[in-house]
Amino acid sequence: MWAPPVVDMDSSSAPAVLAKACRDFGFFYVENHGVSEEVMREVFRQSKLFFSLGMDDKMSVRADKNNRGYTPMHEQVLDLENQTKGDTKEGYYIFREGSAGAAADGEHDDARPLSGPNQWPSEELVPGWKTTMQEHFVRMHAVGERLAGLLSVGLGLDPAVFGTCFSEFAHTLRLLHYSAEVSDPGKGVMGAGAHTDWGLMTLLATDEVPGLQVRLNGKWLDIPPRKGAFICNLGDMLQRWTNDDLRSTVHRVVNKLGLERYSIPFFFEPNFDTEVACFPQFCSEENPARYPPVKAGAYLMGKYSQTHQDFDGYQPDSTASSTS
Repeated sequence: MWAPPVVDMDSSSAPAVLAKACRDFGFFYVENHGVSEEVMREVFRQSKLFFSLGMDDKMSVRADKNNRGYTPMHEQVLDLENQTKGDTKEGYYIFREGSAGAAADGEHDDARPLSGPNQWPSEELVPGWKTTMQEHFVRMHAVGERLAGLLSVGLGLDPAVFGTCFSEFAHTLRLLHYSAEVSDPGKGVMGAGAHTDWGLMTLLATDEVPGLQVRLNGKWLDIPPRKGAFICNLGDMLQRWTNDDLRSTVHRVVNKLGLERYSIPFFFEPNFDTEVACFPQFCSEENPARYPPVKAGAYLMGKYSQTHQDFDGYQPDSTASSTS
């Protein structure tokens, strides 16, 4: 039975193990990441508390034009070619207050999509929710920075190659609740349709309910939960930076057991204006760059427009919406 590699972030061999896991699979577990199980239990508790609210309360913080807030069940369609209905999940998008270069107080900046304040549920309904999520966002930023540093060493790059790319905390914390509806991929019904992630990498925390699958060598393989570990996968931007040396692996969520499932992905993304172009070490005259340069923010906005029925904050051009 196949199992993803395990990267111990405290090990001296972490850079080499990480680089190999990225090249071979694009999916792996991350341990000794510095986020305690007690902290994760509280974040999951708060997430479940929000999703247990009535629909009117949830819809009062429905995602705005900057994609911050609640997204209802079936609103997202990740596999446009094969799904016959939206993902059987509801979610909640959280960005850093003032992210993507906006003012520190969270004011919206028309020149910077996705900027501005988050939407927060009522403190009376979910006490401590805002503080819990803000603290977790910063905590996960630190994990992502550390992991990116280890990866740069493992790939033989300048250890500081990603150093200036994440200063704006332009990441996304997303809370997800999957319904108990059993998936039927043959009929286009899935918890989350087959897709690649879009940024540098994703750090996923999940409960004990299985459902995540990755496509490797033409087969769908289960990625079981691992206690105390994050599940990490690579995104499209890393594939572009490394000219396909590292791949953004296709994955999906399939509900086989008829149980509800909760997960919390943290999408570790470069600054909005970061240019994603092939690193010189990964291209040559014999192996030219396979993708044109693209601004990270434009690429992400194009993906939001493609997959979210309610998102109309951006009209992508052909470069931003290209896939990998």
